[in-house]
Amino acid sequence: MPTAHDSWADVYDLAYEETLGYFLDQLTESTIEVVKRWQSTPAKIVDFGAGTGRLAIPLANSGYTVTAVDPSSKMLEALKRKDGALNVKTVNSEMQNFVANDPYDMALCVFTVIAYFAEREDLIRGLSSAYESLKPGGFLLIDVPRRSLFQSQSPYHGELNRTVQINPIDEFCYDYSEEIELLGDGKQKYSDRFIIRYWPKDDIVNVLKNLGFTELTRFENLLSDVMPDYLLFQKHL
Repeated sequence: MPTAHDSWADVYDLAYEETLGYFLDQLTESTIEVVKRWQSTPAKIVDFGAGTGRLAIPLANSGYTVTAVDPSSKMLEALKRKDGALNVKTVNSEMQNFVANDPYDMALCVFTVIAYFAEREDLIRGLSSAYESLKPGGFLLIDVPRRSLFQSQSPYHGELNRTVQINPIDEFCYDYSEEIELLGDGKQKYSDRFIIRYWPKDDIVNVLKNLGFTELTRFENLLSDVMPDYLLFQKHL
């Protein structure tokens, strides 16, 4: 079965640049600032759901030792083609199946990564993997998407048409479908479809605390009140 984002990995960056524009750059910068506030170089960082390296590459270029983990081999291939990618170690794996050879100082699980866990068992396994990958006292930065983000959208932009349909299946799960058409000669088309899930923030906090994490702080409204809430946890010493 194809992994989410495999089919449009080559245009993933363009789609989000066109859709979010400067806002995405600001989110990236703000997230990196949070990392730098809590960990200095050359700390070891594992970036779960790293995608095409939006955070992994600039963090590695800043002096951190970064491992980018993603279930989509196509997304990691796109990462490897970028400048600075040689400084990033890549691992093609689902978060719940990742096993760290050496413990990390910090783990990242941001840009709605937990929404891809459709089942509670997979969520617990994924967050357990994050816990096991960290040194005692290591940090986890995670974001929790708000219900308001689970909305369909059909923005038009200069280089592409992008339509996102998000339809409820039940109280928590949604059918996500993506259609992208590159404008210009040839009008290339890309599509994707998978299940995502809304997780109440209290559920995520309780799972993490049960695993042995302590909540340190919340970066709510990191940039906007429509963005996910960013939470920082620390593994017990």
